[in-house]
Amino acid sequence: MVRVEALFLALLLCSPAFYQAFVTEERTVENALIRYVVVAVACTVGVNVLRNMYLQFASAIPRRRLSDAASSQPATAGGQAPAAVVSATVVDVPAARDAGHEAATGATGASKGRRATDKTR
Repeated sequence: MVRVEALFLALLLCSPAFYQAFVTEERTVENALIRYVVVAVACTVGVNVLRNMYLQFASAIPRRRLSDAASSQPATAGGQAPAAVVSATVVDVPAARDAGHEAATGATGASKGRRATDKTR
């Protein structure tokens, strides 16, 4: 069975031959048409092979039905959908960590083990 996709692919692949036949006249029209028919057959075979490979792959994947998906969700009181759970992520920001440490210990930036004027360490 010839597919439209195969014919368009063959037309794309034979477009230089058609250009040479109709525009520059370096090739005969018969030669371009014979080339198109041969390439159309090859493209039809290629497209059908790819389609069959896809269909075999797609049939191997198990499909979940809507009834299976509905039965797998937990039941809630009153038949309402469960509320969305929002997760919070703790971010380790050094400035916030140091600010929390300073507030807890009463330390300042100058008293953290070295003096503000001591720049040699």
